[in-house]
Amino acid sequence: GLAGVAWAALAALATAGGTILGARNQRRGIPIPAVMGWGALTGAAVAFAWSAAAGSAFAIDTSVRYLGSLAYLAIAASCITFLMYFDLVRRIGPARTAYTLALVPVVALALSAGFEGLALGPGLLLGAAAILLGNVLVLRG
Repeated sequence: GLAGVAWAALAALATAGGTILGARNQRRGIPIPAVMGWGALTGAAVAFAWSAAAGSAFAIDTSVRYLGSLAYLAIAASCITFLMYFDLVRRIGPARTAYTLALVPVVALALSAGFEGLALGPGLLLGAAAILLGNVLVLRG
């Protein structure tokens, strides 16, 4: 519903703001790992405050599966990914780099089709093609 649209818009705004702030901080000579560290600290503080305000209890699953997943998300899906993302911001600018974010749904569809057996119907394929074509047109122009 409308709440989902609002959350998606807020996420897009936060991502855009983080990218612009990261680019500005890099131009000021702040190293990429420091830019990422401040972003992660800010995000963690907001998440902690929101969780505390909602009355959620802090709990962690100590199973190997959970901790392994957490390590993957922290290292591969966050640190390494954002190092590459902010290096791209430094090299080609935040506006052109932001178009890479449109590829996330296409990658998710491919992974879901490969690992979960998602049937890629005409709507999904047309949507993926539109994303890819849009990126090509914008980045060439």
